[in-house]
This record gives sequence, structure tokens and C-alpha cells, in this order.
Amino acid sequence: MTKEKYAEIIGKIKLNAMYLKSSSGEIDRDAFFQGKEAEHLINIIDEPSMAVKANDTVDVIHRYCVEMMLKTAEVKAAGKIECAFCLNYSPASCFSPEFFEEFKKANLHINTWPFFREFVYNMTARMNIPPITLPLLKARKKQEKPPEKKKKQT
Repeated sequence: MTKEKYAEIIGKIKLNAMYLKSSSGEIDRDAFFQGKEAEHLINIIDEPSMAVKANDTVDVIHRYCVEMMLKTAEVKAAGKIECAFCLNYSPASCFSPEFFEEFKKANLHINTWPFFREFVYNMTARMNIPPITLPLLKARKKQEKPPEKKKKQT
């Protein structure tokens, strides 16, 4: 899909609603606080999916999972937070499989990542462990073109 075609479709779609569809969390506080020398590791998994609805809208479900691990002599699970956000867009006709592949890479995280960061921070605070602040979502730099080689004149 060309950048122009993608931009054209982005201009046509509308975000109708966004909400937390599901969530769960668990913590092993004994494992989490085991040893001061232990290194805490975070693994983030995300899985987007799409479902076309009968009313000419699309539900995009973006599932996230944060696995909290403790690294001592071995890696041990200390906790996990999972959630899914539902984003409802229209019109459904814009969401071809080709468009959705690009949308997952370019736009979806912009819409869901701030909510996910806040959710993880809030949930870890409620678990009575130091709140986890996930990194900011940063824009990717455009690839700079290498300088053109000049032809030698003879």
C-alpha cells in the first residue's frame, strides 16, 4: 500500500469509541521482593485483531500483556498484567486486510499505548509494589537517504 493511499484512508476513518474490554493481574509479592540484588525484567507482548460488525463499523481489539520477572541465578515469574482495549472505527469498508497490516504498525499504538501505560502504572500501584512506568512511545526517525554519488567528468 502506498503512503498516499494509506493517508487517504486515514483521512476517511473515524474513531467512534474506545474502552477497556478486559483486564486481569496477578502478583507474587514474595518473588517480586526477593533479594535486593535481583534484577527486575519486564516483557511486553501485544496482539491486535480486527472484527467487522454488521453496522458498518470495525472493532479493533488490542491486547497487551506485561510479564514481570525476577532475574537472580535464573529467571522467575513475579507477576503479570493483561488487558484488552476495544477501538470502534467506521466505515468498515476502509479496513481491508492490507490496510489493517499497515494500521497496526503505524497508528494503533499511538491510540492505545498511553492508556496501556497508565493502566500498568495504576495496577502495579494497587498491587502495592513500586509502580512500573513503561517507556514512552517514540516516533521513528525517517531513514535518511545516503548522499548521491557524483559522477566524475572526463
